[in-house]
Amino acid sequence: MRRVLVVLAAIVVFSSGMVASATADQDPTQAIAVALADGDGRLAAQLIAASGFGTQPDKLGHTIFVGGNLAVAAGSGEAYRDAVAYGFTRGGVSLANATLTFSAAATEVVAAGLTPEQALVGGTTVVQTYEAYAICVLGCPN
Repeated sequence: MRRVLVVLAAIVVFSSGMVASATADQDPTQAIAVALADGDGRLAAQLIAASGFGTQPDKLGHTIFVGGNLAVAAGSGEAYRDAVAYGFTRGGVSLANATLTFSAAATEVVAAGLTPEQALVGGTTVVQTYEAYAICVLGCPN
């Protein structure tokens, strides 16, 4: 019986290691973009922190570009705006990297062209995110 338990435990440990490794190897761009478009700032913050995108403005810029397009298509621009502000300030994105991220996203937006709604969502997202950084100087509220 003990041998069976040891074998089962080994299978569980080995399997979970494979899943964790496979998950770590996947590009988190889509997961973060969907969390932002869905307005889930808490999940976005966790994913940004776990992925290290908070220190990679080009990758995060592309991610918010994708998330913004998803949000506009779904009509969830306000939720996206709130999620970006929350996710950045609590996901390990410094103010300097947020600025570089918005610059990277803007480069993609200009290359792709944008609609008035995309411009509104993007612009208000930038403003609200900077506002969140100003508030978080004294400590981010939950």
